[in-house]
Amino acid sequence: MTMRNTRLTAQPTLRDAGSNNRATHPAYPQPGRGPSNRGFTLLEVLVALLILAIGLLGLAALQSVSLKYNHQSYERTQATLLAYDMLDRMRANPRGNYGANPTSDPGCISASCTANQLAEHDIYHWRMAISRSLAVGAATLSVTTDTAGNPVTGSITLTWMENDIPQNLTLATRL
Repeated sequence: MTMRNTRLTAQPTLRDAGSNNRATHPAYPQPGRGPSNRGFTLLEVLVALLILAIGLLGLAALQSVSLKYNHQSYERTQATLLAYDMLDRMRANPRGNYGANPTSDPGCISASCTANQLAEHDIYHWRMAISRSLAVGAATLSVTTDTAGNPVTGSITLTWMENDIPQNLTLATRL
């Protein structure tokens, strides 16, 4: 029997072998291997869905508030347009009696009419437009005259409901 002289040496490590390769190092798990890369857990998915749901609810609330403010802006714009429309009619017919409160259209479209009939026509159709455009809309007109009876200033006040709160718009101008 011959004895061979063998030397016992330790297994070379990655550092001893001169390799910095992470692919074979046991501290860095490989994709698809081990328990660290097995996909999303049910808890992670539920948390992601909860965050998504909260975000979508926030967007829905934002859309609702946006629609409410958009409608309020629309009503204020309509009130302003209606007030300026009547002031323009009053300027165009300075001899008309705009203090009248007509209950029917005097029919000035197909026949000629006086300044007072035209004023009644303007008021009647203007109030019909207010009832169509503004929620619970109402209006008052006033004209001040000088000592000779000539109109000097005109004033319009529109009132409507906005979220169960009465809103007012008052415009006054020189005629």
